[in-house]
Amino acid sequence: MEGAKIHGENSIRQKNQALNYRRMSARIDAVAARVQTAITTKQACLSHHSHILCCDKLLSIDLQCVSRSVHKKTRFLYLYLVNFVTCF
Repeated sequence: MEGAKIHGENSIRQKNQALNYRRMSARIDAVAARVQTAITTKQACLSHHSHILCCDKLLSIDLQCVSRSVHKKTRFLYLYLVNFVTCF
């Protein structure tokens, strides 16, 4: 009789321990998911930051200087094409 009582107590203790391990496993999975989310968010923030820096550089370009440069190249191309066509 005493052996059956001890066996029953051990069985209940092992079942409770298994439930505790499952709870702990769920908590660890939740923490792992939070860490993964934090890593993904950090990478996205770094990517956005680099894009913002590129956009900032683009916005700081002197548009009049770019316009003059494009105009000069367009004129050169036009003169080149006119000379090329007149050669034939």
